[in-house]
Amino acid sequence: LPDLETASEVEVTTVETILLLELERAISENALPSLFSSTCAVASRSGSAGQGIRHRRLDVIGLSTTPPDNVLDTEACVSELQDTGNSCFVVDGAMTIYSD
Repeated sequence: LPDLETASEVEVTTVETILLLELERAISENALPSLFSSTCAVASRSGSAGQGIRHRRLDVIGLSTTPPDNVLDTEACVSELQDTGNSCFVVDGAMTIYSD
């Protein structure tokens, strides 16, 4: 489960109602160009100069931020804080990709 570091004054309700939604929106927007491409991708193969393996991308028909994300109050963060005055929350989150 990922850790989310915030300023110390940020409360759990703010994380769940605002920050997680904004984070999911940003992840979705960055993932969309990769997920909804109709072209094949070329992945490099180690040891083969200039050659690659072609693979078919999924036929993605939808992306959803469900199920909802939650802060787990009973879990302790495992990441070391960048600023010791910050707070850390463990997030149970997921997204759903629909493919054909």
